[in-house]
Parts: sequence; structure tokens; C-alpha cells
Amino acid sequence: MYDVAVQYLNELKASGEKITPKHWQVEAERLTAQNSTLYQQMKAMRTDIQAVEKIRKTADDLARSDETRNFQKEPER
Repeated sequence: MYDVAVQYLNELKASGEKITPKHWQVEAERLTAQNSTLYQQMKAMRTDIQAVEKIRKTADDLARSDETRNFQKEPER
């Protein structure tokens, strides 16, 4: 975050744009809202990923149990 802030300030300084406290507050509020939105999206993705991982684990367990069952059913020679 520090590097991003430094880059942002350097860009402002190079452009000659004045930095006012009001501008800082508006920017901070915008970034806070954006962060909140992204965090909510990440939480939703995390829930989806957990559901997919649970389904994958169940499918793997079923595949392994089928293999074991098929192996046990084969007649001995």
C-alpha cells in the first residue's frame, strides 16, 4: 500500500495538481467503499470455493469407494 501511495503522490506532483484535505477525504472514502465492495466479493467467492471443494472431495471419496468395491468384487484366480 505504501508503494501505491508513493506512486500516486509522485503522479500528482508531476502533474502539478494541488492536493487538498477535502480531495484526500473524498479519495479515502472512495477507496474505503471500493475496498468494502471487493471484500464482499471475496467473501462470496470464498464461500463458492468452499462449496466446490466439498463437492470435489465428495466426488473423490465416491470414486475411491467405487474402485475399492470393484476391486473386492473381482473373483480370485
